Amino acid sequence: MIKSISVRLGILAVVVLVALITLYPTMVQKDPATGKAIVPDWWTKLRFLPQKSISLGLDLRGGIYLVYTIKLDELPKMEGENLVQTIDSEQYQAEGIKVANSNIQKEGVVRLTFADQNSFQKGGKKATDFFNKVWDIEADKNDPLTMIFTIKPVELAKLRENAVQQVRRTVSNRIDAWGLAETSVQMKPPDQLIIELPGITETKRVDDVIKTTANLELKIVQDSGDTKEDLSQKQGGRISRFMDMYEYKNARTGIVTQYLLMKKEPDITGECIASARMGYGGKLTAAPVVYFSLKPGSECSGRFSRLTGGNIGKQLAIVLDNNVMSAPVIRDRIADNGVIEGRFTPEEATDLSIVLTTGSLKVPLAKDRVEVVGPSLGRDHIRRGELALLVGSILVVVFMAGYYKVAGVMADVAVLFNIVLILASLATFGATLTLPGLAGVVLTVGMAVDANVLINERIREETRSGKTPQMAVGLGYGRAFITILDSHVTAFITGVVLYFNGTGPIKGFAITLMFGIFFSFFTAIYVTRIMFDYRLGKYPGEALSI
Repeated sequence: MIKSISVRLGILAVVVLVALITLYPTMVQKDPATGKAIVPDWWTKLRFLPQKSISLGLDLRGGIYLVYTIKLDELPKMEGENLVQTIDSEQYQAEGIKVANSNIQKEGVVRLTFADQNSFQKGGKKATDFFNKVWDIEADKNDPLTMIFTIKPVELAKLRENAVQQVRRTVSNRIDAWGLAETSVQMKPPDQLIIELPGITETKRVDDVIKTTANLELKIVQDSGDTKEDLSQKQGGRISRFMDMYEYKNARTGIVTQYLLMKKEPDITGECIASARMGYGGKLTAAPVVYFSLKPGSECSGRFSRLTGGNIGKQLAIVLDNNVMSAPVIRDRIADNGVIEGRFTPEEATDLSIVLTTGSLKVPLAKDRVEVVGPSLGRDHIRRGELALLVGSILVVVFMAGYYKVAGVMADVAVLFNIVLILASLATFGATLTLPGLAGVVLTVGMAVDANVLINERIREETRSGKTPQMAVGLGYGRAFITILDSHVTAFITGVVLYFNGTGPIKGFAITLMFGIFFSFFTAIYVTRIMFDYRLGKYPGEALSI
């Protein structure tokens, strides 16, 4: 029996040692900017050692809480614009399909009027072939040259769902690329995006990065002029509807120096961007710039190579969100990379590289609410939480020791182990500790003794009925086991339901609750039993102090 106890004590000692090692990154100093633990270099190099730590949530550490609304109402109009842009393009015009007029309604109805009957027939057939899956298409009974496109409700619902997921994924990627610790990006149906950024206070910079659509286009400049009138005269006094005129501003002063004429259709889009990074160089001496690389393959880098090779001597405009960032002259064929110059600060260039790498937003966002949680409030929450945990623990320890004597002290030790194991588990998964999560830990202190109370009362009953200490302990644990298991399983199921159906703070509470229940069961059934068996083995003739 002594050998069995020694083995179990050894297992328990290993578990506690691993838990304490796991908690080391949590106990050391944290980086104020990222919230990450500052551990020694030798610790970082030993990859088998725990590297994750418990991070404090927004309500404990302070930071920014933002709520955005995804402008899903603009989706039908945006789809309508894509439809018109496709049909009213140079490619379709070259095939003899000419559009005289178009009208796009916000509700998802497009009226397209063709220039002649031939265009109506050809355009109608191509539109039916390519767009009938998304649009209901019919001829206007009152106008023989007009077709009416109505977006299908089922397809609109799919577009909305895809847009929501794309926005959430893109925003999450942008925030993750910043390297911030324990951020939260969640959806509140049907169209709200909730973002929590612990430890961050720069609301404007965060807002700029999140809301930037990052629509990057590379276009060959067809013509240029010093003024709008100059450029218009070069085009014979009329700008083609397939062309757009852009202002090109001096990167230093912001003053318009040129007007550039480019096709509406981009030659290369931001979807071809493989990576982007902030650097220094370009025409502006030591100025921050953004270097970008295109995805390999004929669709991106191959197309870019052909584009630059066939337009040597012309300007290549880099257009971001309809603003010309730079328009260098192509000196030679470029395979798969480029540079964006502008009046960037290092932070702006870094943020631009992030949004380019993570992709553009398909639907714009509107900021609804911003709340800044001060670190002083977080420290006050921590202080109060620590006080609650300390007071609760002391009261439990005193009660158990006074009421159950030595058995109560064993239960107190089990409670201590329980807290250590909960915190170690949170650190293992790099979890975020919020105020409700801290409340869950405090609640677990009370719950942890519940199983011990059941066991101790059962042992008392068996002792009073004349059983020997060894028999009383065995029967006490055996008869209390089913009751303890039932109560813990039902409470654990409650935690699972809260986790999968709750958001943010509710999930934090559910996580600590589930960990607490699991380790409460472990310490009550395994840890205290080891202590009982050790004491009975060492003092076999002594009565139980219970």
